[in-house]
Amino acid sequence: MKKINKSFYKQWWFWLVLVALAVIALLTVFTMVKNSESYQAGKYRVYQTKITSVKSNSYYTWLLKGTTSAPNGSKIIVTPYSQSNLNYGFTAGESVAGAGWAKVSNGKFSVVVDPIGITNSVDPKSGDKTKTSILAVTNYQKKWTSPEISKNILKKAGKFGYTTLVVNGAMSRYIKSLSSKKKTTSSSSSSSSTAASSSSSTEAFSSADYRSDITYDSLARNPDQYKGQKVVYTGEVVQVLEGDDETDLRVAINGDYDDIVYVAFDPSIMNGSHILENDKIQFYGKSKGDYTYKVTSGTKITVPLVIAKKINDQGLLLMIMVNDMETLDFSRAPHQLQRLRRHLQRLFL
Repeated sequence: MKKINKSFYKQWWFWLVLVALAVIALLTVFTMVKNSESYQAGKYRVYQTKITSVKSNSYYTWLLKGTTSAPNGSKIIVTPYSQSNLNYGFTAGESVAGAGWAKVSNGKFSVVVDPIGITNSVDPKSGDKTKTSILAVTNYQKKWTSPEISKNILKKAGKFGYTTLVVNGAMSRYIKSLSSKKKTTSSSSSSSSTAASSSSSTEAFSSADYRSDITYDSLARNPDQYKGQKVVYTGEVVQVLEGDDETDLRVAINGDYDDIVYVAFDPSIMNGSHILENDKIQFYGKSKGDYTYKVTSGTKITVPLVIAKKINDQGLLLMIMVNDMETLDFSRAPHQLQRLRRHLQRLFL
C-alpha cells in the first residue's frame, strides 16, 4: 500500500520551528521595550538612560555622557544603586556648569558625578567600584540643593540596572587631601587674597554701614559702579574652598543658583568655626567688581566678588531641616547624619 505523506503543518518539526520563531520574536520585542522603557512614579515619569562615555577629569570627578528617550528638559538623577550604600537616596550628580541639575537636550545629556557622594566611603581607595543608578525624570521640581530623592523615583530606579564607576588613584589622593588643613586653593586670585587679608583689620564693624538695597542684578550688571560699596546679602553656600590664609565661597543669593556671588574672607573672622556646603549665611563685605573662575567643564564664569568682613552662619543641620521639611523621614536619620559626617570629616580629620 502506498504511504500517504502528512501535510507539513502536521509534522512535529514544523511546530518546533514555529515555537522557536515565536520565542525569538518575543525576546526581540522584550529587548526593544526594555531599551526604551519608562515608568510612571507618582507624578513623575522615570526614563532609562544609556551611558555612552565615562571619563575622569582634572577636577577629580567623573564626566558621564549618555542618551535617553526622555523629553528635553528632563533632569538627570544620579544615586547609588545599592540600598546598603549609606549615600543611597541622595543625589550625587550635577550639571557640567556646576551647582545645578544636568538636563536632557535632544536625547543626550552630560552629568558630573562626585565620588564622595556616590561611593560608600568618605575615603574611597583607588580601584573601589560603585554600582550607580542614572535616570532621567520629568516634572521633578525639587531644587538641586535638596539632596534627598523622592521615594517614588527610587522605587523605579532599580528596574533600569546600573553603571559601575571605578575610583582612580588621582581621585583617591585628592579626596584624602581635602581633610588636610594645610590644603590651599588654586582658584583664588592674588588680588582677592590680599583683599581678604585686609578684611581682618581692626576697623570697627557696624551693620548699619552696609547696604541691603543693592540687588544681585544691579551688582552683576554694574560691577564698576558698586565697586568699593559695603553690601550685605543672604544666601546658600554652594562650594567651600578652604586655605590657610583665605577661604572662598560660592554663594547662591536668596537660594537662587542663577545668582552666584564669590565671597572671599580671612578665616580668622569665623573664630575657629567652619562654613559648610549648603549652610545658609548672611555676609557683610565690600564689593570688588567681577571675579572669573573655571567650573568643572573648564568653562570660565564671571560673577560679582565680595570680600567679607563678617559672616553669620545658620549652619548645615538647620538647612537640611528647613529645605527638606516636607520630605524629611526620621526613619532615615542615619542617612542624614551620614551626610553631615562626610562634611565634618572632610573639614576636620
